[in-house]
Amino acid sequence: MKKSQFNIISGRLIRILLIIILLVGTLFSVVTLWFLSDEKSKVRNAEPVHHNTASVQPMNNKPFDKVVEREIKSGQNIQQRFDCIGKILNDVDSEQLEKFKKWESIEESFQYNEAFSSQLAYALVSSINRDSLTDERSAKPAKNQLALLEAFSRKHQGNSLVDYFLVSKCVEKEVLGHCDESIVSNAVVNDPNNGALWFQIAMLEASKNNIEEVISALEQVVAAPNFNMYWSESVDIFDDALESAGVDDYIQRMNAAVKFAGKLITKSKSTADLSKFCLEQSEGRADIAQLCLGLGDKLVVNAKFVIEKRSGYGLQKAVYRVLNDERSIEMLEEQEKEVRQASKPVNNAFQLLSIDAELERYWFEQLKFFGGIEAIKKLNEEVNRLTENPDYNPCLK
Repeated sequence: MKKSQFNIISGRLIRILLIIILLVGTLFSVVTLWFLSDEKSKVRNAEPVHHNTASVQPMNNKPFDKVVEREIKSGQNIQQRFDCIGKILNDVDSEQLEKFKKWESIEESFQYNEAFSSQLAYALVSSINRDSLTDERSAKPAKNQLALLEAFSRKHQGNSLVDYFLVSKCVEKEVLGHCDESIVSNAVVNDPNNGALWFQIAMLEASKNNIEEVISALEQVVAAPNFNMYWSESVDIFDDALESAGVDDYIQRMNAAVKFAGKLITKSKSTADLSKFCLEQSEGRADIAQLCLGLGDKLVVNAKFVIEKRSGYGLQKAVYRVLNDERSIEMLEEQEKEVRQASKPVNNAFQLLSIDAELERYWFEQLKFFGGIEAIKKLNEEVNRLTENPDYNPCLK
């Protein structure tokens, strides 16, 4: 199976695996319940054995009874498990899955649909080889995608969303040195108070070793009242484009849209040069050290995903190491630990997502609006609320 197919329909494959697990668990419960009940019947019906009553203690069946009671309760849920299996099978929409397998059709739909979202989606993902959503080695030359974005930007002048994507593309390693200076100047005019845009510019200037321009960009990052990386807008763009491409199922469409938008975040950016700048300049200049620490703090506070938050913590810790501030490093590590703990889903959260369509829709809505970190917290709260209700049965919804 091609990697793009695997990435897009992986959620459905997990559901098929869940079916197998449910069948095995159900069969085990039935066999165990029968065995324990049969054994207990044998014990109760056995002929009494005569011993010296003074040396014999009364027989205690309580632990055994509890095991049987637990298995009986499990047996009462067998029908619910079969309900789940039927529900999962019915949810697998083969026609929708076929749309994802035909990547050429979706890409062509983006390309030839004149709608804003479809055209922007095509410009953003057209360099991704249809055999892979993740393998950079199989991508077409990134400068071809740059040309598409530049043309789209000229067609939609003054659109800060498009300008941000274009500047972000310029920071990718494969494109460094191919962007005209007007790209940055136009973006700044349209979105001057966006710290995330200035962060992109700081990385771009660091790759050129323009020290004063890096300092100026970092000052803007720290002072900016906003830090918008356009995550929600990215998801909406792909969601609209996929719907126009004929992907009608909301869950499957959002699953793909989130993957596309996530790809934009994880694209290889030239962050090494900016990190090197901060480490080299912080030792002799307190003002630059504070700017780099301020950038790290902005990333931590505004991060929507753990990978972004870790970048912020990592930059701050690196600067503090240069400054020999071990106490601050320890404090940051404690904060990181708390973030990792809060970002873990409760035990059965993702299992429920596989069978509760309403919960899955809720998850994608939170993921779109808030990003991964906050979405996990909200998912945990919702799962705890649902499972506290003794009448909750996701298989009958």
